[in-house]
Amino acid sequence: MHIGQMLLENGTITQEQLAAALQCQNEIGGQVGHILVKLGFVDEKLMTEFLAKNLDKKIMWLDGVCADADCMKLFPFEVLRKAMAFPISKQMGTVVIAMADPTDFAAVDELRIHSGVTVETVLAPQSRILELLDEWSRQVQIDNEVLEDPAELTEDDLEDLSEEDMDKKNHRHGLSDLVSELKRDVSGEEEDTSRLWSELPTRELLLRMAAVLIQKGILNESDLQD
Repeated sequence: MHIGQMLLENGTITQEQLAAALQCQNEIGGQVGHILVKLGFVDEKLMTEFLAKNLDKKIMWLDGVCADADCMKLFPFEVLRKAMAFPISKQMGTVVIAMADPTDFAAVDELRIHSGVTVETVLAPQSRILELLDEWSRQVQIDNEVLEDPAELTEDDLEDLSEEDMDKKNHRHGLSDLVSELKRDVSGEEEDTSRLWSELPTRELLLRMAAVLIQKGILNESDLQD
């Protein structure tokens, strides 16, 4: 039984409201549950709690959750976006995935086929899933731009990174430290950056950025030793 029918039988929505949501789905696509929320027929928190109770599923509100790169790379991004799903963790060949609609068994099967692993679903608000997917997409884009032509990275680029990501609570760990440290180096406030390069993740990205500062004479190669 899909979400719309469950909410109808529970009395949460009316037949007219379900019909309107199904019509929207037919015209523009999307998941019925998300459409019902967008149309104002159902409160997202109420719907999530309702589904958890009726499906006997655990809720994860995803507060403070960051993307796990190893988990994210198991799935094509477009598949995650279509399924409104966000991988959380992987243990013993099983990936835990937060979904707004775990009754979408076609989406679950597609996730399983693409990853080649067992998929365990938990409930999460779709709005939060979308936020995390968007954050991951922006971070991948930033990484790709830097890696494509690291020699072209400028102090202005560091400023752009700062404005784009430093105020994001759930950005990948280390980005704000990276930008802050590099900006301090550029301004001459700190000379020793060995701690930065040895502790932060995404070492490849950090070394590419460091190459720019070496070219400017701000860093020495010895600063990058572990």
